[in-house]
Amino acid sequence: MNDVTEKIRKYSRQQPVTDKKFKFSNDLLARAVQSDKIKQHKKRRNYTINKHTIDRFKQLCQKRGWIMSVVVENKIKRLIDNI
Repeated sequence: MNDVTEKIRKYSRQQPVTDKKFKFSNDLLARAVQSDKIKQHKKRRNYTINKHTIDRFKQLCQKRGWIMSVVVENKIKRLIDNI
């Protein structure tokens, strides 16, 4: 059994992961728990966006590791707060 497998088996949800290798997985766990709470307050909407624009936006989000819906929601919140 290798070092990584041993660390995964010893993982406890009460203790935050401090190892850099597992920081991303710890963030995913926190995000999954948070998303269950948030889903109750969100609504799905459809908007028409230029194909070229959405393709560029998808590429940028994939390149930087962003979640598209979070980026859009934050931009809308900033717009509303500035008015």
